[in-house]
Amino acid sequence: PAKLKEMLRFSLPYVPSGIGLFFLTYVDRLFIKEMLNLTELGLYGIGFRFATIVTVVMGGMTTALTPMIYSALKDKNTPIELARIFRLFLFVAIAITAMLSIFGRELLILLTTPAYYNAVTVIPPLVIATFLSKMYIFTPGLGIAKKTGHLATINVMGGIVNVGLNWLLLQWFGILGAALATLISYAIIFSVNMYFSQKNFHVPHRFGMLIRSILIAAPFITVGYYTLFDSFIVTIGVKTAIIITLLALLIINRLVEASELKGYILKLLGRIR
Repeated sequence: PAKLKEMLRFSLPYVPSGIGLFFLTYVDRLFIKEMLNLTELGLYGIGFRFATIVTVVMGGMTTALTPMIYSALKDKNTPIELARIFRLFLFVAIAITAMLSIFGRELLILLTTPAYYNAVTVIPPLVIATFLSKMYIFTPGLGIAKKTGHLATINVMGGIVNVGLNWLLLQWFGILGAALATLISYAIIFSVNMYFSQKNFHVPHRFGMLIRSILIAAPFITVGYYTLFDSFIVTIGVKTAIIITLLALLIINRLVEASELKGYILKLLGRIR
């Protein structure tokens, strides 16, 4: 009975937590359908398909990282390794976000018809939101402390915030408002989760450097998104230069060490061979 109570105390909060996550995941499309029209819903859906590329990238990491953390809790190097993995993950996340956001218009031209080109507006916020939705694996503290009730509260409140923001921002910005509502909601949830996770399982993140990397990336992605010349070749060239410059600055900022990057490239080339 004691073990059963402990199991129920740990697992039952996941029920309301799942409800909160449902609202986080689907309420934007429900609001678009009711407040706008099916055409706008179709555009939003195309933008969401580009964002699901993130799910493919994160799939293997989610499966592998969580068991690794729980199986190595007593190892003093686990927090250090988790900080390193998060740092490398953020570099990859920024790189993918930059490429999908900056080349979003070109990808839509290549893969869709003119009717869907306006979906480019929702690609950047949805890509970032999707990354944030999968980053719970880097905030294991509440789970380790068995405080699943806190997790449920955070997710339910996030779902409520998402509903309110969708209702408000859709009226002002259309489908972009729905994407921004999703982004803001997931950003709040991740930030709160990170705060409480650090209280229960401290990881030596270099938050100053991490935030500085995000601030470096934001203007480059914004400029790249709006870059458009009459010549398609010039446009591609300038956008490519923007991405390369951004990645170089992230390395200079030591988001990823040059030696680490070189090692991963050599491993990748070895596997290809």
